[in-house]
Formats: sequence, C-alpha cells, structure tokens
Amino acid sequence: MNNVFSSGRSNYRKKINSVIIAIVLIIFIFDRYYLDALIGPVLTNLLIILLVLHLTLGIKKTFRKVGASIRSLLYLPLRIVKKSVGYRSSQSFAKDNVEKKNRKTVKAIATLQPYLKFIVIILFAIGLMTAFFYYLNRKDNCVNPYEVKDTSSRKEIVRICDNALYRGSIKIVNDKEFPDLFRFYLNKESKPDKVRQSVRVFTKDGSDYVSIVSLIDYKSWNNSAIGIFRKGKESYSTIFKKTFKDNQGRWVNIDFGEDYSTRDPYFYLSYSGEGFTISGDIGYLGCYGRCRMLWWDFYDWDSNKKTYVLSNNKHIDNFKKLLESYEEWDKTTCLDEANLSESISNLYSIRKNKEHICTDNVGGPYTTPGQAEMLLKGIKAIKMIIGGENVSNSQVDKIKID
Repeated sequence: MNNVFSSGRSNYRKKINSVIIAIVLIIFIFDRYYLDALIGPVLTNLLIILLVLHLTLGIKKTFRKVGASIRSLLYLPLRIVKKSVGYRSSQSFAKDNVEKKNRKTVKAIATLQPYLKFIVIILFAIGLMTAFFYYLNRKDNCVNPYEVKDTSSRKEIVRICDNALYRGSIKIVNDKEFPDLFRFYLNKESKPDKVRQSVRVFTKDGSDYVSIVSLIDYKSWNNSAIGIFRKGKESYSTIFKKTFKDNQGRWVNIDFGEDYSTRDPYFYLSYSGEGFTISGDIGYLGCYGRCRMLWWDFYDWDSNKKTYVLSNNKHIDNFKKLLESYEEWDKTTCLDEANLSESISNLYSIRKNKEHICTDNVGGPYTTPGQAEMLLKGIKAIKMIIGGENVSNSQVDKIKID
C-alpha cells in the first residue's frame, strides 16, 4: 500500500514538474528577443535544449543522455585510432597502446562524471533565475511595443517601446540612457508626458545606423531631441546626441525625414541618412513672434569621423539670407517701436544699461538691451560663418561684441 501511495506522489510530482518546465519553456520561446539580449543566443539555445530534454525524458534520463553523449565524444578519438592503425588483438604493441589510451580515457571520464550533474543543475538554475529576473524587471524590457518591419534588411524587426528601442534582439537605447527620446517633464512636479518619435534605419560607409528623433508637440511651443547609433557586433554605440536642453528656441524641429506608419505618432523611414538640420531661434525682439530671430544648424556626414558634424560654414547662402533679416531688424526695430531712425547697433553702447534699448518714452511691446545684445551677437555669428567659421546656435550667446 505504501508503495502505491509513494508511486502516486511520485507521479504527481512529475506532472507538476512537467507543467512548471512547460511554462518556463513557453516563456523562453515567446520572449526570445529578451533572452538573447540578456544572456546571448548560445546560452539561450542550450537552455531551451535542456528544458526540452527534461520535459521529454526527465532529469535522470537527461543526466544519462548527457553523460552518454560526452562518453561517446571522448571515445571517438580512440575509435579513430583503432581504425587508422589497423587494430589487431594479436599484436602486443598495438594492444599496449590501445590499453594505455583506454585507461586514460576511462580515467578522464571518471574524473568528469561527478561534474556532469553539477553542470546540468547549474544550467537549469540559470534558466529559472532568468525567468524570475525577467518577470521582476518586465517593465524595463519593452513596454507597449510597436513593431515595424526593417525594410533595409528585410529580416529584423524594429520595436519601438515606451521605454526602449530594439532592432532585432539587440537593444539600441533605453529611457535610462537617454530619457529625452521617450518622455519629457513640463516641470519638476509634473508627471512624464509622451513624445512623438521618428525612427530611421540607414547604412553609411558599410555600417548600419539607427536614428530616433523625439518631439514635444505643444500648440504654443515645441522642442526636439535626437540620438544616432551605430551598430557593432552585439550592441549599438552613440555617435550623435542632442537633448532638449541642447536645442534652443520656442519652436525647435529636427528635419531628418519622416514617413507616417499605421500607428500615429510613430514614424519610420529607411533610406540613406544624408544631412539633417535643427531649426530653432536665439531669441526675439520687442515685436514678439514677428521678430523671432530664427536659426538653423546644419549637420553633414563626415566619412573620416564616421559621424555627423556641424557644417554651417558649408551653407553660406542660407546664412546670407538670414543676415538680411537680422540687419533689417537692426535698422527698423526702433523705428517701429519709437519712431526713432536709429539702429540698435548705434544705440546699444549708449543704452545697454537702460530698461529700453530705443528710448525711455515707449509703451509695449519694446526691446530690452538683453534682446538687442542677442541680435548683435547673431549678426556677428552669421558674419563669422560667412567668413568660413563654424558657429552653432548654442555658441551664439558666448560671442563677445564690442
């Protein structure tokens, strides 16, 4: 009777064990992207094979099968030697050699045998810990994924998550490494707000690249951030990065191409990533929106540095047109505000410590000395660019004027 109960409990344990292993196996198969990124494809395949063997044969048979396979591999050179030397039991020389090799092989097997169960148990434990770790940290894996087919390779899938970006099984970037690509905060006390994202996959000089642009889109203002990443053997490295704070202006946009996918607000585009522009402004004058001092930073591909570099001095025609607007504001701002035909350039040294740059007797809107200073710095920066120097939006404020 005891044997019957013991046998029943044993069968029950086997069924429970099989169900647990089946659940873990399903987790591994359906979350293959995560597992590959966590422990690598080789160990992932070993774990799945081990689970299949355990599920079909049981742990004891698995040990025996693994042991038998290892013994077969260890005896394989011995069999090859026997066939190559023409083994004959009647020849003492051959017999001695074979016996000597056989003793070494048996000794090697005897030495390795106690560790076989340990190795299998370790692999099995790694599998269970991986599954446990996955569920504890599921929020850091891929929240709310949106998959887009990578038309450049026609094999890999680009997964845009709320907290990470993947291409195939490789993580490109997550929100801990570059928060501005995934969310923004209106202020320190506010909850995180979503951004619009534009993803591009392209090839340059034989290497694969992925870019992601995020956009804060408000009716009265907007801002953008960008990250460009180069693919290595098993990871992506950052080659270009601009955060929200790096880009100045009320309406900041990054023009790197967009193509709407079926799920707004995500974009996806795949062709050669040439240059791109970041548009913003360096401030405004008293006439507010009509006199916002726009600015463009141009970035072109540098084959030697393998990244995008500032190239404003290669777009001189654009800055010549921009200079015309800035010089027009210099001449007409005080005329519009105070009916005074004096340029800001002439008045700045005289009135830079006053409340108004044009005259004391002026209503609103009016231009302050700080706004006038940025106009003059902008004019000087543009002239430096036309002269061949490279000046970015963030550098304009650091320029000194006489």
